[in-house]
Amino acid sequence: MAIAEIISNVTQFSALLATIVGIIIVILAIRAASRFSPGEFRKISIASVMFVVIVVVGVSAMTLYHFTENYGYEELSEIFESVWYILMFIALIVSCVEALMYARFGKAYMMIGKKKARK
Repeated sequence: MAIAEIISNVTQFSALLATIVGIIIVILAIRAASRFSPGEFRKISIASVMFVVIVVVGVSAMTLYHFTENYGYEELSEIFESVWYILMFIALIVSCVEALMYARFGKAYMMIGKKKARK
């Protein structure tokens, strides 16, 4: 077995493992976010779940890319690679929006502390 084949098998296995773990995380995150009472924290949790879903779908595209890359499906492999990159870029944008939501959420609590200190 050549070194290139070993590396290919390792990337395929790790991509498959990342996809399976990601799906489990998505299921658990959806269950956790759905149990919060309606409000700002639930909105932030839903944004976090959206981020994780986008990342897991992107990782799944990466997995399909690694499986199709070495078996003669070059056109399909290129499509999966493009989907993978696009979804990772979208996940980065969603992560930035999520960080802004967390900052606004935290700022509201900081204002409560300042109001109590004035009294």
